[in-house]
Order: sequence, then structure tokens, then C-alpha cells
Amino acid sequence: MVDISLRVLQPIFLSTPVALGGLGFDPPAIGAILAFSGLMNGIFTIFLLPWMTDCFGVKWVYLVGMAAAIPCFSLFPIINLLAQNSIERSGGLGPEVWVAIGLQAVMVVLIGMCYGVSTSSISKPNYLWD
Repeated sequence: MVDISLRVLQPIFLSTPVALGGLGFDPPAIGAILAFSGLMNGIFTIFLLPWMTDCFGVKWVYLVGMAAAIPCFSLFPIINLLAQNSIERSGGLGPEVWVAIGLQAVMVVLIGMCYGVSTSSISKPNYLWD
């Protein structure tokens, strides 16, 4: 439910005008941001998720993924505030807005880890720190 809520809100936030609480991006920019996030999610899941579950265990990887939802959802109003300040200052979106969008994309990847570990806990129950 957390991941689905995020994936529904993110395009709406990206397309809503800055004055109404979003970023006011056009569809190609939204597609590029979501594609980048999806690409990061796929690469991370293939290459790093197995190593993380072996080192830290399924429970801790899942908890980190769920805990990442808090800053991820909290970044929506923060990104809008950064965008408003940046537009007032320079007339466009500054680098701080893009850094915050990138940080949110990283949080989306961490939330995506929960899909990978929710089914693997049945096949490998003995992990470090479980």
C-alpha cells in the first residue's frame, strides 16, 4: 500500500503547478524522472538487494525500506518549498530542487526493496541479525 500510494502521488505532484503544491513539470520531464527512478530500482534490485539480504537479513532490509517511506513522503512539501524559493530567487528551478528529487528517487528505490524481500524470507530464513 505504501509503494502504491507513492507511485500514485508522485506523477500528480510532479504535474501540479508550483503555486498549488507541485512542481509543474510537463509530461516528458515527468516521464524522464519516473524512468530514471525505475531504472535505478531495477539496477539496485538486481545487483545490491541479494547482497544486502545476505549481510543484514530480510527483516532489516524490509524495515529500512518501510522506514524510507517517512522521508520520501515528507519530501513532497519540502521540494515544493524549495521550488517556490528557487523560482522567487532566480525564476527557475535550482539545483537544490533537483537534489531533493534525486533524494526522493533514492527513497523510492529503498521502498522498492520491500517487494524483493517479502517473498525471499520463506526460502532463506536464517540471516544475520534475524
